[in-house]
Amino acid sequence: MNKFIKSLSLILVIFALCFTFTACKTEVPQNIDDAVSLMQDNGYTVNLLTSDVLPEGAISGFTARSEDGLNGMLALWFNSEEEAEAYVDGWIDDRYSIREFNGLCVYGGTEKAVEIFKS
Repeated sequence: MNKFIKSLSLILVIFALCFTFTACKTEVPQNIDDAVSLMQDNGYTVNLLTSDVLPEGAISGFTARSEDGLNGMLALWFNSEEEAEAYVDGWIDDRYSIREFNGLCVYGGTEKAVEIFKS
């Protein structure tokens, strides 16, 4: 019985830690205005994408590049999560090591740029 209680306690502690780390997950900005401000505040040059260069289904997007040119990213917002997921699944651009989607937003970039974007 004593061994059972210790095992159960360990399982509960592990579960609590997993829940804590999951709950602290960083989120991406939910709109382009917040994202542009965030990147500019961190020294990135931001270029908004016009409708003629946005991929099908995207409603807005931007590219951002650091002053030294070593870090950059692309972020796109879509009409639906299905469109966002389909875009990231078919993304073939090899310039960025990180390619993810979160809700309506698809983003990719260098590790440093994405870290700022998700802060």
